[in-house]
Amino acid sequence: IVSKIDIDSEEELEGATMQILDKEGNLVEEWVSTTKTHMIEGLNTNEEYTLKETIAPEGYLITKDTTFTIDENCKVTTIGTTTIDETGETIILIEDKKTSVAIIKVDIADDKELEGAVLQVIDKDGNIVEEWTSTKEVHVIEGLKTGEEYTLREKIAPEGYEVTSDTTFTIDEHGNVMTSGSIAKDSDGKIVILVKDSKIPPSIPPSTPPENPPTADYFTLYVMLFNLFILGFGCGIAYLRKYNVI
Repeated sequence: IVSKIDIDSEEELEGATMQILDKEGNLVEEWVSTTKTHMIEGLNTNEEYTLKETIAPEGYLITKDTTFTIDENCKVTTIGTTTIDETGETIILIEDKKTSVAIIKVDIADDKELEGAVLQVIDKDGNIVEEWTSTKEVHVIEGLKTGEEYTLREKIAPEGYEVTSDTTFTIDEHGNVMTSGSIAKDSDGKIVILVKDSKIPPSIPPSTPPENPPTADYFTLYVMLFNLFILGFGCGIAYLRKYNVI
């Protein structure tokens, strides 16, 4: 008997494609998991079989292969996890983990955590899958689809910082994260996507051009000088005539 479950909640999971392979690698049985356990009959005793998951339920990772044997008394021996049902039958538990991606907001200069950024994860259809405000702690998102590209967008930057450009990422069926952005590893060796912000550069006040010195109206000046010349010339002629100089 095989049961496909969530590793945390232990609830039955639908949608996993499971296979039983014999020691030569031949396919003995294949099925898609439901909310009920799956029973396999007619297997050879004392022969090792491999229990393989080929397709995980949406939002989950493919688990490792499990091997098992059945003796002549129907006792199951396996390297995997088991439980006993109410009738005393051994059930092999195939435990799946949800996908997860860790994200943190940091200063581009010193990689210090930044609070107050509003971040979004958007799916390929433009739907907002999750939105949160950054803190100094890593933000973890679970249950994203494997093999699908997501967009990580900063909607509002922390005070004093510029909004950064979008980052894309995908999670493969084994939990590996591929991204167009920057990454780091936490203390457990897990990938963390870094969303880096730059500070807004200080504004430089515009320089004030020097005031132009007052410019004379040269035309008016010429006219005034000409008038003074004519006036002076006329006065000089009058003076000379008065004294019979001319």
